[in-house]
Amino acid sequence: MPLGLSSLFLIQQHRGFPALEELLSSSFTDVAGFFEVVDNDVLELDVARCGRLKEFSEVGLRFTIHSTYDGVNIACADEGRRRASLAAVKESMDWAAELEALNVVVHPGVADEPGMVEECFERNLESLLELKDHSSSRGVRMSIENDIPHRRGLLVGPKDFERLYKLAGGRFPLVLDVGHAHLSGQTDGFLQAMKDEIVEVHVHDNEGERDQHLALGEGRVDFSKLKPLFLKPSILFTVESVYDPFGSYSRLEALRREALAL
Repeated sequence: MPLGLSSLFLIQQHRGFPALEELLSSSFTDVAGFFEVVDNDVLELDVARCGRLKEFSEVGLRFTIHSTYDGVNIACADEGRRRASLAAVKESMDWAAELEALNVVVHPGVADEPGMVEECFERNLESLLELKDHSSSRGVRMSIENDIPHRRGLLVGPKDFERLYKLAGGRFPLVLDVGHAHLSGQTDGFLQAMKDEIVEVHVHDNEGERDQHLALGEGRVDFSKLKPLFLKPSILFTVESVYDPFGSYSRLEALRREALAL
C-alpha cells in the first residue's frame, strides 16, 4: 500500500511553491510512495505550477490533490457563493486530471448557521453530486473527508455519511481523517460502518481537544486501530502532520511493518 506525505506542512510554515519543488527534487522521493499537493494558500496551483508538477510526474512521481478550501463552502445557502465554491473545487479536479492524480480530496460543506443544518445538508448533497459528475468526466476519483466536530458540521460521523449515501442513492469514496475522527470519538464507528468506502487515510495526531496536526505519537490518537486498513493494499495513507512530518512518515512506516508483521 502506498504511503505518502502531504505538503500541508509547507503551508503551515508559509513556504511557497519553490519549497515544494525542493521537496520533490530531494532524496525523500526515493522513500515516499506519493505526495499530497494541497491546492491552497501559498501552494495554490495555476497553469505554470501544474506544468512543473507534470514534469515530476513524467519521471515517476505520483500525486494526490487536496482541493482548495479557504473561503470555500459547497453547502452554502447563498447560491452565488455555492457556485463560486464549486468552480474552485472543480478547478482542483482539473489539475488532478492533468497530473493523473491517484485521488482528489474534497472537504464537505458546513451549515451557514447552526439553525440551517437541514437546508445546508441539501445544498451539500447537490454540490457533491455535481462534483462527482465532474470528477467522473475528468477521469479522476473524488473522495470526501470527514469533518471535525462542530455545531455547523454536516459530515462528521458515520451516521452523517450514511444519510448522505441514502439521499444520494449511492456511496462516495471516503477519506478517513483519523485526527478528525479522534476529536469526534468516531474512529471505531468509521472503521466498522465505512470500511468498504475508505480509499485514503489522513494520519496526524492531536490531544483530543482541537485539530492540531501534531507529529505521530505527540498526541492521544490510537494509531493501532488502523491495523485492519493496513491489510488493504489499495488504501492510501497520507501523513498530514505539520510538525516533524518526516519523522511522522518514519513512524507510519513502522506502524505498517508492525501491522503486516514485516
